[in-house]
Amino acid sequence: MKVSNVMPSHQAFSDVVKNCPISRKEIKKLANRHIKNKFPYTLDFIKSLSYKDHNYWFYNYLMEGHKKDGSYVAIRQQIYVVQTPDGESHYEWSSIPYNAVINPEEVAIKDESDRVEKSYIINPLQAVKTAKKTGKEPFVFDGNEMPLNVLSFWQWSSSELLGNALRGVLAEFIVASTIDVLEQPREEWDAYDLITKSGLKIEIKSSAYLQSWNQTELSKIIFGIQPTVLWDENNKRSEEAKRQADVYVFCVLAHKDKGTVNPLDLSQWDFYVLDTKVLNDKVPKQKTITLSSLLKLNPSQIKYDGLTSEINKRQ
Repeated sequence: MKVSNVMPSHQAFSDVVKNCPISRKEIKKLANRHIKNKFPYTLDFIKSLSYKDHNYWFYNYLMEGHKKDGSYVAIRQQIYVVQTPDGESHYEWSSIPYNAVINPEEVAIKDESDRVEKSYIINPLQAVKTAKKTGKEPFVFDGNEMPLNVLSFWQWSSSELLGNALRGVLAEFIVASTIDVLEQPREEWDAYDLITKSGLKIEIKSSAYLQSWNQTELSKIIFGIQPTVLWDENNKRSEEAKRQADVYVFCVLAHKDKGTVNPLDLSQWDFYVLDTKVLNDKVPKQKTITLSSLLKLNPSQIKYDGLTSEINKRQ
């Protein structure tokens, strides 16, 4: 991993006054595990410092002597103990050139960067886990509860179920209700929409003939199927664009009468289930697909009461 050659100002570092959480005796024991030849050694404390809420204690470990054949051996290790913000302590070591100058500040910068990248420590800007709401959670101002709560926000923002934006979320909810995963709230930026308890990843796509606005004709049924790139926990973008789910469920609000359309009436919905492999084989780079083209790929065509068994076939 590359580390910037630009050193932070000394204000970024501070001295650690408390004792190292791992004793010198234990450090010697840990260091000796890495060395097969047992020669006299010294363990010299260099310094301690704090960097980004991590405490470091640095030691120089030197073992030297002559083998039975008379050859001289010198093994030098840079040893440090790092205490992370959760209170856990870790012992680290690495071989360094005999005459190398140890730079604790530079080591601390690289160690902290490596631990964030490898998720050894908590990134303060990591993704926020969504907690399921009851609707009763109040808004507050200056520590006082307001006569507003999450339910009133939902009623205001989420009543237009026929609209394009919310209809897609509703379709995800409908499918989720058939595979027993409603206890986990929806995540906006997941690579796929749903995952079953056995690990099957599902992408949900929705479309409808009727919209909430004025129409002069029924809308065409079209779904987005574009391959996507994946962003991992460290906010790194995958190099390859691909379809991330194992199976697609295409949901069509098939009702065509505005006077009686009701997205909550599950009998008004049609569902088409298709393995992602079929899309990859037949339309690998295609970004959208019409209902007529989808039907040529022979998806399973079902109603709401058939979703559970159809998805379970693919587990």
